[in-house]
Amino acid sequence: LMVQRALDEPYVAFRTTTELREGGALFLSASMPVRDADMFLNPSARNPAVHVASNRGASGIDGVVSSALGYAQGLARPVTLLIGDGAALHDLGALRCLRDSEQPVCVIVVNNGGCGIFSFLPIAQHKDVFPAFF
Repeated sequence: LMVQRALDEPYVAFRTTTELREGGALFLSASMPVRDADMFLNPSARNPAVHVASNRGASGIDGVVSSALGYAQGLARPVTLLIGDGAALHDLGALRCLRDSEQPVCVIVVNNGGCGIFSFLPIAQHKDVFPAFF
């Protein structure tokens, strides 16, 4: 992937959806990745031949890598996973399963400083506690 500009979350979502090919599949993590893809999806990438899915766990970000592995297995095709750093940490054990997966899963981790969605919530106004806990 040749990049001619700085990487940020919207651009990663845009480029990820741009690079999907017919017959491809995309699994989106809850939190910022699913929102970024919804807002910044490349309009020319809207292709009914590309499967897109997401799920919502108990807190939204648990088990995402495992879910993407199951999605790839169920579709019997390769899957691209767009996931945030916080969600990736919540499912570290599943990364080991990638090696044994019958279907390839390409994992794109967006490092937004750990659960970047919290910067959009009211807690972000509390500068005395926000950096320490979020």
